[in-house]
Amino acid sequence: MIITLSGLPGSGKSTLGRRLASALNLEYFYAGGRTLAKELGISLEELNAKSKNDPSFDRKIDDLQIEKAKAGNILIDGRISGHMIPDADIKIFLKASLDERSERIAGREKKSVDEAKRQIEEREKNEKVRYKTYYNIDISDLSVYDIIIDNSNMGPEETFSTTLTKIKEITGENK
Repeated sequence: MIITLSGLPGSGKSTLGRRLASALNLEYFYAGGRTLAKELGISLEELNAKSKNDPSFDRKIDDLQIEKAKAGNILIDGRISGHMIPDADIKIFLKASLDERSERIAGREKKSVDEAKRQIEEREKNEKVRYKTYYNIDISDLSVYDIIIDNSNMGPEETFSTTLTKIKEITGENK
């Protein structure tokens, strides 16, 4: 089984992805910029700025997730994984309000909510242009997803249980 987990920055993708992969006995692969930024010794904001004019950063991440998907039995957590892995068995999109995502990121990264919000808005604007330019993907088009969850008012446990229930409905395990 191949599951993709996409969503907005700060929506809880990685938290959910690790839990789902464990529960479903799948390999977990994070196809996001944080890992590449850390590998390069730069901040995520610096990586996003560099990516504006150099598609090699995005392509490196995207090629790797496509390669990983070929082996199967994996959950791939990435901003546009649902678009990049068209043959995935289940595609999930996670979203939350900008205010909620700003609070989450501010807490995780030890910064002010206003700074987190500013960075999210800048990142989303940058990504929208990059993904359209590099791949002709409109990241606001959610029609490719099987499951869309707004967890603005959910904690990690409720997000996990809701998503797992929906996966089981799709795979027929709830019958």
